[in-house]
Amino acid sequence: MTKTNQTLRPGAGMKHRKCSLSEIRTDPARFQFRGPGLCSEHVREMADAVKRGDTLEPPTIWRDPGDGQLYVIAGHHRLQAYTAAKRTGKIPVIEFAGEYRDAQLYAVKSNRNNKLHFTSVERSDATWRLVRAWDPELGTDGHTFSIAEITKSAGSTKPTVNRMRKAMADAYREDGTTPDMLPETWGDMRLRRREQALDADGWECDRDAEEAHSEEVDRIYGQLNQTMHQERHRNPRALGHAIKRCLGSDTYMVLDWVREANDGYADEDLEGSDDEAAAFPF
Repeated sequence: MTKTNQTLRPGAGMKHRKCSLSEIRTDPARFQFRGPGLCSEHVREMADAVKRGDTLEPPTIWRDPGDGQLYVIAGHHRLQAYTAAKRTGKIPVIEFAGEYRDAQLYAVKSNRNNKLHFTSVERSDATWRLVRAWDPELGTDGHTFSIAEITKSAGSTKPTVNRMRKAMADAYREDGTTPDMLPETWGDMRLRRREQALDADGWECDRDAEEAHSEEVDRIYGQLNQTMHQERHRNPRALGHAIKRCLGSDTYMVLDWVREANDGYADEDLEGSDDEAAAFPF
């Protein structure tokens, strides 16, 4: 029997078990960090695989201590595929042991490692959802998730998280808007900011262009990061020569942009630490 749709391997605090489909609940508002709905073609392909006798990677479930119910936190498409294939009896699952916040982080990270990778929009929206998560009981910071937790789970960059935190803090300072009152998607949040921008000197257009540039940086970063991270420790000299071969005559032009970006990111890092200006103001 073949195994399809490899995702995250179970780690500490996770165990294999079996349970019936009727025991598993879904809660997209809490654990589905993709765009609305499921990919019907992907579900159909996996349902056909189940009918052929193939084994899907076990969905990951989590028991909510609040209501005692089991919720799928990774594997919504696989769960739907079993249903579409009219699977009877129990299915293999992995039960995640941890707090609600940990289950959310796992749900985000599993999408990055899944066959259906995040689009740039989905990654931005997932990052924004984690940024918006707040709890006044956590103190003056209020953020449920740290910058490091968000970047590691969603695959976004620290400057991106800083921009989102600043947008959230600005909204509160300007009109008292709390995170639960803000738009649910980053695209809608950007639209809200555009509508509120009254500067007639082009500041709004400049900001839109900068955000579009930042999102393009995030897209390219997602493609390059894993290889660059591995090779810079394994053989940085060979990595440098490989990059030069790829860039060719544009090498020095790109190096100039790297130097400029390094200066800019250094400033952002200073401004965007967890406990400074970008922290949520209550």
